[in-house]
Amino acid sequence: MQKNKKLLTAWIIFGVCVISFMLITKIYYDSQNERDFSYQYRIIIDENIKTENEINDNNNYAKKSNSEEKTEVITSTATQSTNSVDVKNESSEEELYEKLVCGNVPKISPDGVRVLDAFAAKYQDNEKQKKIYLIILLNSDTTATDLSKIMPKLRDNKITFVIPQYTKELSQIVEVIKTSGHEFFLQIPTQTSVPSSKQGVVSPFLANMNSEDLINKLYELLASTKWAIGLANTTSTLLTKSSKDMSVIVDELSKRGLAFLDLEKSNDVIKKISEENSEFAYINAPEIFQNKSEKIDVSNNFANKNVISVFINDLPAFMTEFSKQKEFILAPVSAILKR
Repeated sequence: MQKNKKLLTAWIIFGVCVISFMLITKIYYDSQNERDFSYQYRIIIDENIKTENEINDNNNYAKKSNSEEKTEVITSTATQSTNSVDVKNESSEEELYEKLVCGNVPKISPDGVRVLDAFAAKYQDNEKQKKIYLIILLNSDTTATDLSKIMPKLRDNKITFVIPQYTKELSQIVEVIKTSGHEFFLQIPTQTSVPSSKQGVVSPFLANMNSEDLINKLYELLASTKWAIGLANTTSTLLTKSSKDMSVIVDELSKRGLAFLDLEKSNDVIKKISEENSEFAYINAPEIFQNKSEKIDVSNNFANKNVISVFINDLPAFMTEFSKQKEFILAPVSAILKR
């Protein structure tokens, strides 16, 4: 009898251990899944942009309140004229964005103005001159100081930049580009483009994501800064080979007045989508200047729509070679898009 009790007790203890092990394993598995899921859909939002958005919201509220209080106050004609211009410029930018939970996301204004048109570099086309549509690719370690140093080398030329969204000084870099009169695209973080040093903190866009999650992640990316004229893909990746994912991305970009810049070789998926969507502003630019090459023959096999990308570290070498090509001028890629 005593032996049976001991055996029963042993079995109960064994059962409790097995159940406890299963429960602990299940809890750990679920927590890991939740952590992995949240990681896969995380986009780092620059804290300066968050603060800036909050300040802008507070300023807009204050301005609205002041405007309501002063509706019956008579001011001088000159003051009214100045205020009118300020309000007009301010409201134009406000109308190009909508406030979502993640921040300010671009949209087409009620008047039909696209962000692409509003913030593209101001460029006077000279049809008689051959053009190099130049794209400078920044890296995650590029600082605003680095960027400021190269601006004089561009002289009066207006060109295009591609900024990794997770760069350390996103808001400062954007400010340097904007005040210098250039334009920029935000780089989509993909599995092949995120550097190894950032893979622990930056979640890439993955192929075959749930459409709702893809859109939410896209909004987070677009809300990370203002004034971007679109998104750019810089490497060959499964994301752009997925018609399901790219259809969602292209539809959102088209509806929000943004362009898509693709630096990989010809992509049949995007090409087909581009042919089916007349509102899709798309540029394929596979030519990348390599500093290791002895010479870049910009006159070979290029017409007026020659687009060349240059990594920021290779820009001095490119500008040295470009200076020898007297018949060419530099231009931003937005100049080749159909307006």
